Amino acid sequence: MSVTALHTAIDTPIGPFHVAMHDGVATTSFAWDDDLRDLDPAPDALVARLEAYFTAADDDFADIDLADTSSFTASCWEAARRIQCGDVRTYAELAAMAGSPRAARAVGGAMRANPAPIIVPCHRVVASNGGLGGFSGHMAPGGMQLRAKRWLLEHERR
Repeated sequence: MSVTALHTAIDTPIGPFHVAMHDGVATTSFAWDDDLRDLDPAPDALVARLEAYFTAADDDFADIDLADTSSFTASCWEAARRIQCGDVRTYAELAAMAGSPRAARAVGGAMRANPAPIIVPCHRVVASNGGLGGFSGHMAPGGMQLRAKRWLLEHERR
């Protein structure tokens, strides 16, 4: 673990995972945006839990507060948090879980806007054709984000 520019970078098997706080809400990312460097460092307890996740994947982070957002996006994030570790759901299934069964595309937007991957396990949401879909707003098949999503899903199935 290292603290750099007011955020914490956790060393993981798939590269650095960054975590910071803003108004008491966690922000996480595999690809840190330099524009977010003014956030506060994450509490040691949260960092320790995230480090443990990358070893054992046994924390659901259900007690961590989420960012204030629209009711639709919040319902999508809460629905994603109900997907059990090791399971996946499609965007359409998540839309139904969130109470909007015809909003699969909008669910994709809500997952793309997720400021706290892992804490809100958007990586557990996949395309209806079985493909990965996107992760952290990216869909490039060979990109770091989809490699991270693939690793997270495999890690949780162990």
